This record gives sequence, C-alpha cells and structure tokens, in this order.
Amino acid sequence: MLRVRRFLTARVWLESAQAALLCTIVLVLNVLAGLIAFQFVYNFWLGVFFLALMPTWLACFGICFALRWRWHEISLGAFTALFWAMYLYVGDVESFRYRTVSSAMFATGGVLAVSAGYATGRLGHSILRGLQNAFNARAAKLEMKKKTESL
Repeated sequence: MLRVRRFLTARVWLESAQAALLCTIVLVLNVLAGLIAFQFVYNFWLGVFFLALMPTWLACFGICFALRWRWHEISLGAFTALFWAMYLYVGDVESFRYRTVSSAMFATGGVLAVSAGYATGRLGHSILRGLQNAFNARAAKLEMKKKTESL
C-alpha cells in the first residue's frame, strides 16, 4: 500500500501536469493565431502557416523547458495535452476508434517534436557549458602564468 501511495504522490505527476498545462497554452495560442489570421485578416495561407508551425512551436517548447523538466515529464505532459485537445476537437464526428487513433497519432507526432526540441536544448546547453568551462580553464591558466612570471 505504501508503494502505491508513493507512486501516486510522486513528483513526476505534478511536473507532468505543469508541462501539460503549458503545452496546452502553446497549442491554444498557436491555433488562435491561425484562426485569427484566417478569420479576421482573411488570409488563408497565413492561417495555414500558423497551423503548420505547430511542430516548430512544440520543438521550441521542448527547448525552453529542457533544463526545467526531465524528458519523460515533458513527454507525458505533451502527450496528455495533445491527445485530449485532438480528442475533443474531433468530437462526435466519427467513431470512438477513429477519434482515439487519430488523437494518439497527433499526440505522438507532438511528442516527437517536443523530444527533438528537448534533445536540441540539452545538446545546446551541454555545448555552451563545455565552452564556458574551456574558457574558464584557459583564463585560470593564463592567470597562473601571469602570477608565475611576475615572481
């Protein structure tokens, strides 16, 4: 019983819920920008442009929060948010199986975009960290050299 309670109250669920909330905000803002471009500006291609940028925005989401959360937390949150958004969007148009499969495929594509962004963010951070360490080591070496030459 203790293990089940510990599993259900784990921090991963809170972090995943936060990631799902932020992913939902990114998704809604992107869709709203596309709908505003289509409805108010009367430009079909601008609306398509905003809606086609969904994977790019999700990759940016992964890049921004790569250092804040772990991969499985971001992926679980993004999958949950994208699955339910697509499931509710499709509505009662088709059968239950069609809605579930199309929602799962959409969410999986979103998770792949978020994962690509996460990997890019972690790689970029590690490269910058390595360069910073190299510059700090070089500066320390030059400082030691100046101290030994002054003696």
